Amino acid sequence: MTTVVFLRSFREFRVHFLILIIIFLGLTLFGRTIFFEFVYDDFHFLVGNRAVHDHVNPLYFLSHPKSTWTSPELHTYRPLATWFFALEYQLFLLDPFYYHLASVVLHIINALLAFLLLS
Repeated sequence: MTTVVFLRSFREFRVHFLILIIIFLGLTLFGRTIFFEFVYDDFHFLVGNRAVHDHVNPLYFLSHPKSTWTSPELHTYRPLATWFFALEYQLFLLDPFYYHLASVVLHIINALLAFLLLS
């Protein structure tokens, strides 16, 4: 009986420990990016995208595929990402710190979900 309880508590400890390791690795690998400025595609998909600045309704981004295009060579349809950018814009305007913080948090959450699904 005590062996079963010990094994169960050890498994729970191991899962919690691995979750902490994933969070630590996520913060270690991506944490520095929180203090970076906007780069590369941020200017196309966020800074220069008037649809992100003017709309928050997710249906707009689903029904207007060109709302994510800011130049002819960028034919990318990402309605969920564009809607998330619009929400962030309404909250933080164009402060890159919060966009990068949200990105780091989403990466860590995705890593945790992958771990929990695979374990």
